[in-house]
Amino acid sequence: MATLTAISETTCIKISIPQFKDLISENKKFNLLLMQSLASKIRYKALRHSFIQTHSLEENLIQIKNTFPDVFSMIEKNDLANYLGITLRSLNRSLKKIQLK
Repeated sequence: MATLTAISETTCIKISIPQFKDLISENKKFNLLLMQSLASKIRYKALRHSFIQTHSLEENLIQIKNTFPDVFSMIEKNDLANYLGITLRSLNRSLKKIQLK
């Protein structure tokens, strides 16, 4: 069992593993949708990691704040640090630098 926290309106459907396997093997439309979704996620992650690697941490935080103004009140700092691939300590240092500017 997993825990989900949505930051926007979301619909979650719970199905058993056997049902999921049946859907994959027997329903071409579902299988195609799943493959498209996975491909989209891989593309998004590749772009995100590329952006994170080519910009400073402070630039990334400013970009996130400009794109999602309420992000720091909606997401735990630890989750944001994990998203950026850094430690919580590094995140706090960078946030402090940004506030001083």
